[in-house]
Order: sequence, then structure tokens, then C-alpha cells
Amino acid sequence: MFSSREDSRSAILFFSSQGIVKELLYSEFEALLEGFTPEKEWIDKEAKAVYLELSADLQVKAAVFFVISFDSEGWVEASWNIPLVNLARTAKVNDVGLKAATAQNCSDPKYQEMLWNPDLSASGKVLGWISDAIAVNKLGFSRQAAENMPNTTGQVAPSAVSHDNNARAMEAQITQLMQHQTQGASDIAQAMAKLEETKAQYAKKLGALQAQLADKVRQFDSAKTQLEGLKSTLEGSEQKIAQMREHYESKLKSTQGHEADFITALREHYETEASEQIASAESEYKELLNWREVELIYRAEREAQLHDEMTQLKLKNTELALMADGDLLQTMSDKGITFMTYQVGLGHINIPVSEVPLYINNPIGFVAAYCKVSQAVYLDWLAHFHAPVCRIQDAQGGYCGADVKRMESPMQFMPGVSDCCPQHQNKA
Repeated sequence: MFSSREDSRSAILFFSSQGIVKELLYSEFEALLEGFTPEKEWIDKEAKAVYLELSADLQVKAAVFFVISFDSEGWVEASWNIPLVNLARTAKVNDVGLKAATAQNCSDPKYQEMLWNPDLSASGKVLGWISDAIAVNKLGFSRQAAENMPNTTGQVAPSAVSHDNNARAMEAQITQLMQHQTQGASDIAQAMAKLEETKAQYAKKLGALQAQLADKVRQFDSAKTQLEGLKSTLEGSEQKIAQMREHYESKLKSTQGHEADFITALREHYETEASEQIASAESEYKELLNWREVELIYRAEREAQLHDEMTQLKLKNTELALMADGDLLQTMSDKGITFMTYQVGLGHINIPVSEVPLYINNPIGFVAAYCKVSQAVYLDWLAHFHAPVCRIQDAQGGYCGADVKRMESPMQFMPGVSDCCPQHQNKA
């Protein structure tokens, strides 16, 4: 996992609005990309980070400021792919003298959307955060002695620092390195446990699929055996049919000589007799059918005639009854008895004695004439009075059903207008 090259001092730093929140060795970041350790604190989040290449004296040689996204379990999104090393090597030096790759300063335009633009000015905080993190050196990079490096700044060599301070700093670095490695080992152990659990689940699924496959193989073998048996039986049947065909063909050839004429005559006689019987049956059936049609026509005419006679008799019976009771009705009227009928929406209607037969023969027509409208208009108004809604029907036969104003009098009612909503009055 760790590179053995001296110049491979590379690190990944994660940023928040308050500063650096996580530091990884580049080898640990590669393990993160390969799916060994998830980052629980970055679940369903997008992080801003920087890839750093450091010199032997832990000075920043190059930096790539990139954005990385994590899924719902803390794993890096599978689509993430940025060549950090190549971008660092090809980065251009910015205004502050730092070799950095950002969204505005990228050597390869296709990766610009995957980078971000930090404030790298002298007044910005990003460079300060990076310098502080390198100075603390949580990742435990080895620093080359200052006396082995060219001293171009004129500062005092690290050998001037007291031995006790160096020892305490080294102990702090070792402690931080051990904590970081322990955390990394714990993350790796969790990842391995999850890998084993996944492996067990897949082994269980594989066992179930293998059992299903074995069952399908047994079913296939059984079906194959049955098919072979059927094929054998079919071949035997075909052989028997072929033998029977040969037998009857040979027998037919032997009888064609002296029996062919007899068979032909017998066939012609049979066909003639059958044709005569069919013709006789057709003639009898047609005659019977004609008689049946005549009988049905006569019966229908007779029923219609009887129905008309019954109607006339009913009318005459009513008229005779009314004529017979005419004196009775007049007597009742003279005694102060009034004849009236109650109609919905109209109330009570008085019926003169002379018009009682008219009301009895046709009550609807009598009420319509009383309201001075036709019988059809009266019936439409009566339906409207019971349910004052729009009665326009659509293509499926359903009513519009919108509420309309109720017309209290049949004489005020206009079919197609009074029983239609404003939307359908012009379409009625």
C-alpha cells in the first residue's frame, strides 16, 4: 500500500468551512477509491479536497484542488475518476508561485468541472490551513535534515533547537501516527468483516442457485428419458402403419381387376338413391316450412285483430259506464261534491262534471291541456320539476347534471333552454 520511493510524499486533505477536517496518505486514499474503507462522515455528501505532493523538507511542490462525492453508504461514487498525479505534474504556477491545478487553472479542460477554485491569495485561509497541517505532520512524513538542504532563507538550522523540544515533537508525531494507523486498521477490519458477510450471502445465494440448477437438470433428464420413450413408441407405430398400408394397398390391387366394376356400380347406385332421398326430404321440409309461415302470419294477424277489439271494447265499456253514471255524477255535483285531482307542482285541479270522462281516458293529456301546453312539453316540465338539472347527454349517454333554476309553471318551461345549463343552452 505504501510507496517506497523517497519523493512519494503525497497526501489528501479534506476541507470544510472551518478548515481541514480529515487527512489521508495518498495510499490510504487509493484504498478508499478501491472500496476498502467507507467514509461514514461523508455519506450522501460532496467534499472539497486537495492532493498535495511534498518535497523532502515538507514543502508543497504541487497541489490539485478537486471535488469528490460519496454515496449513501460512504463509498466514493463509481463515476469519480480524476488523474490527480498527472494533473499535479502538469499544473501551472499561479500568481503566488504555487504549482496548483484548480477549476480556473487546469491543464486538461475536461476535468475542470471536477475541480474547485480556492482562495490562494495571501489573505486567503486555504494556504494557511495547508501550512498548519504540514507543520503538525499528523501523517508522519519524514523530514530531511535542514543541514542537508540548501539554506536560501538565512534562517537558523533545526540543530539549534533544543534536544528536549525535538524529543517531545517526535513523541507527539509518533503518537499521532500510531493513532492514525490504529484507526486505519480498524477501518480495514470493518471492511473485511463486511466483505466476509457479503461473501457469505453470495455463497448462500450460490448454493440456492446450484440446488435449483440441479433440480432443473433432473427435470431435464427425466423429460429427455420420456421423450426418448415416446420417440421409440412413435417409431414402432409408424412401422405398424407402414405395414398395414402395404397390406391394404396390395389387397386393393388384387381386387381392382374383378371387383372394380362392382364397386363402381354400387357407388353410383348409392349416390343416386341418396340424392333422391335428399331431394324428397328437402321438398317435404320446404312444404312444411311454408305451412308454418302461413300459420304464423295468420296467428299474428288474429292477435292484432283481437287486441284492437279488446281496446275498442274497453273504451266502449268506459263510455257506457260514464253514460250510465252521468246522472249520478251530476247528482253528486248538485249536492256540492267537487271532483278534483292533485298534480305535483300544480296542486289541486278542479274537474268539471262534463270533463270527468276526458280525465279518466287520458289524465296526462287533461292536465297538459289545463296548463295550455302539449303533452310532451308537460312531461318534460314534470321531469324538470322533479330534478332541476341540465339534461344534456354526452357521447357515452351520461347527463351533464349541473343545477339549473326550477320553472314552477309548465307555461314558463322551454325545452332545451329551461332544462339546460348556460354552457349547453346553445348546443341543445
